[in-house]
Amino acid sequence: MRRAMIMSGAMKQARYTRHRPLLSDSAWLRLCSSRVAIAGAGGLGSHVLTALSRLGPMELELWDPGITDEPDLNRQVLYGPADVGNSKVHVAAQRLFEQNRELRITALDQEISLRSYARRHPPGESAPVLIFDCLDSFAARGGLADIQQAYQTPVLHAGVEAWYGQASTFLTPERSYARVFGPEFRNIPPADKPVFPHVVSALAAIQVAEFLGWCENPEATPLSDKLLMYDGRTSSTACISLNTSG
Repeated sequence: MRRAMIMSGAMKQARYTRHRPLLSDSAWLRLCSSRVAIAGAGGLGSHVLTALSRLGPMELELWDPGITDEPDLNRQVLYGPADVGNSKVHVAAQRLFEQNRELRITALDQEISLRSYARRHPPGESAPVLIFDCLDSFAARGGLADIQQAYQTPVLHAGVEAWYGQASTFLTPERSYARVFGPEFRNIPPADKPVFPHVVSALAAIQVAEFLGWCENPEATPLSDKLLMYDGRTSSTACISLNTSG
């Protein structure tokens, strides 16, 4: 038994050795102690969760009321044919825990909004330190804007459609959706469903890179004052610099 425990501890330490040296000690401590919320466990969310589950012994809070259907399987990497008809967040939580049993996972099969979030995290109690925006409509993102206003929680935004994607990091409510997309952002029509799987994985990778940037410096990330545009047809990116005075 003692030998098995020693081997288990060594395996846990060895698990992260390929990327642990790439982070400062303070960043690694922040990563391991972070509780992050992932809003949406579909295309973007499942890729983000797959990457996060391999980074370190984090606490993950999954929000999505969705049920897996057949068209989801081409881009939502946590799900297979046997999962059609089942809750995305519960299937995702099981798969993630199978991958890394050091994770602490909460699955919430409901829409994320200020009301549902406040029921889960009453003001004054501990709440996630950061939210991943893996949603597919700006109407739903209005709920994240409300949460950020109330809780001052940074939001890592990404969106995808067809061949294209975009990403930015909103560290404060003053530098959030309305600043980037206009005060009527909640009324922006939802993206069409068609999207290529490689566009989804590329944008999810950018979101995870932003999280690592936040672990190193919560005051500024590479995209905290930029909107990155990704073209999956030409494998090119462009960054729009945002006005930091507004």
